[in-house]
Parts: sequence; C-alpha cells; structure tokens
Amino acid sequence: MRIVYVTHGKDLFPQIRAEYFLSKNHEVHFIGIPPHIQNGIIENKSLKYIEIQKRYNFPFFFDPEVGMQIRKITRDIQPDIVHIFGTYFGYISFFVHSKKVVIENNGSDVLLTPKKHWMAKLYYFPVFRYADGVIQDSEISRKASYRCGARRTDNLVIPLGINTDIFNDKVEKGVFRKKYNISDQVPLIFSPRSLKPLYNFSDIIHSLAILSEKGKDFIGIFAGYASENYQEAISLVKKFGLNDKIIFIPHLSQKELSYVYADSSVVVSVPSSDSLPSSVIEAMACKTPVIVSELPWYKGIFQPGNDIFSVKVNDIKQLSRIILNVIEKRLILNYSEIFRQVERCYSIENCGKRLEQFYLNILNRN
Repeated sequence: MRIVYVTHGKDLFPQIRAEYFLSKNHEVHFIGIPPHIQNGIIENKSLKYIEIQKRYNFPFFFDPEVGMQIRKITRDIQPDIVHIFGTYFGYISFFVHSKKVVIENNGSDVLLTPKKHWMAKLYYFPVFRYADGVIQDSEISRKASYRCGARRTDNLVIPLGINTDIFNDKVEKGVFRKKYNISDQVPLIFSPRSLKPLYNFSDIIHSLAILSEKGKDFIGIFAGYASENYQEAISLVKKFGLNDKIIFIPHLSQKELSYVYADSSVVVSVPSSDSLPSSVIEAMACKTPVIVSELPWYKGIFQPGNDIFSVKVNDIKQLSRIILNVIEKRLILNYSEIFRQVERCYSIENCGKRLEQFYLNILNRN
C-alpha cells in the first residue's frame, strides 16, 4: 500500500502509526502542515516527510491554500490511503487525491471541541460523512464521534500503540538520573503531559508544594512544553519555593523518554478530559506506577489499585496523598501482569495489524 499521513508538522502520532507499515515495506509519506509542532523531529528516516510552510489566518484551522498544496502533492504520490489526524483538519479530505480517506479523531476533537465551539458539529458532520473510515483510540471517543455525525460502519477503536522494543521493563535505569545528577535515593515524580490547562499542571505543582511543606525529598520533572503556559508554571514554582525541586525538560525522543520513565518513582497524568493517553501506556510498559484522573476512558480496561492509581479531577490534597503513598511504597501495583497486558493490547505490532486490515477492508469496497 501507499499511505499518506497528514497532521501538524513532525507530530509524533503519525510516526507511531507509520512504524508498523514501514516494517512491512509499505510506502509511507507524511505531510506536515501548519501550525507545526515546536521542536518536532522525524525519528524514522524511512518516512518520506514533506512539510508545508505557508499558512493564512483562516478560522478553525481551515486553510484552502494548504488544501491546494496537498492536492498537488497527493496527485503526484497517488496514494491508496490518506489518513488525516485531527477532525479539525478534516477539510483536507475534500482536496486530496486518494482512493480512500480515513479520519482519526484525537479524543478532544469530539469530547471537548464541540462543547467549546457549537459550530464545530456543523463542520464535523460533512467531514465525517465524506470519509471512508473513522478511527480513534477509545470507546468514549467513538461514541462521541457519533454525536458529531460520524458513520457507525467502518468506525473502529484502534489504539495508537507503543513501541515495546523501547518501552518495556528492561529499560536501562540510571541514565536520566546521571544526566541531571540526581541521587538514586531521591524520588522522581514525572509529568509527561503538555503544559496546557487541560492537563492540570498547576494542580500537580500545588500537590508537590504540599509534599515540600511536609519536608519530603523529591524532584518533579515536567515534559511537554506549551510556550504560552510555561511562564505561568515557572511563576507557580517560584511562588511555592520549589526552584530546587522541579525540572522542566525539553522535547525528548522516544528512547530518551523511556529513560525518564525507567528512573521515575511515579508518573502523574491528571487531565480534566482524556481518551487513551499513550504516556500512561508507555509508563505502564516500563512498570512505573501511574496516577490518572478518575475519567471514563479507563473503565473496563484498567483496574484502579491493581494496574493504576486514580484521583478525582482537581483534588490536589488527594493527589499529594497518593503521590506520597506511592513514593514511600505504601501503595504497590500488581506489576506481574501489567507489561503482558500492555504488549497484548497496545503494542505497535498488534495495533498496526488491526489498522492494516482496516485499510484493506475499505480499499476492497467499491
């Protein structure tokens, strides 16, 4: 097959989707469109990457100039599948030259955006109806997509998948700690999500301030910059006197990220809304305890107290208490089955096989 992925420039998601197909000798292209991912990198050099630079100020990401450039690129490539990440980029489907078009909603596309912008549904309806297939990473996203006009046939839950050759329980320990000169005796509390209000980074900083007031030793690590909120995060750190206890790290490759998970005492992911976060799955694969928000996405998938720990959204005191209990090993998960479960359900290989079959099924339909 000849596949084209389209989304933000050098975004990691299409690169993860592409891994399986590149390993099976499919031809894979990636068109990166504005707005671009800051400091993004292409990790697999076999991926044929094309970046579109020009963008005008059209509302809601709609940009016919970008669409016309994609039209020319796909006319030259003649792909079997064009797979668009982000329903808000769905307008591109009306420009591409392709046998079939797949839309992948990113969870927040259908869980949050229609609540904030009522016109989004009016835009999503024709986008979803025009697509030949729809995928997403969780059942709650699929149900929400129906309310935005998505088809019920050829609409599947196929998780993004993680590279279990990179994220596993055999990752070398001590690499990240050595880089930042952090003792093995100091607990590391890692937040891998973006510095955006959705991910409640301020709650995490507040909870760490409570631990600091109790005289607890730790280092908090924050990854995933959002430039518009970075200064707010820095101000909170200064306000609570945490300058020596919190480190903000830049964009990391997947291999570098695995070292942070391996050295962490606990990973904290407590957004106000979520679908199926890759960071949580990656941490679980490294057998690192994870604290998540009490949200519907994990119901029937993971069991709190057995696979993960959960806290109420925006409950800072409960979060600080759970963090403390985990780093002091008063709460311990059942690690014996966690990696096997992740490998069985969320490896790139298994998720890639499902997506490959999905592509073949819609290509075989007239």
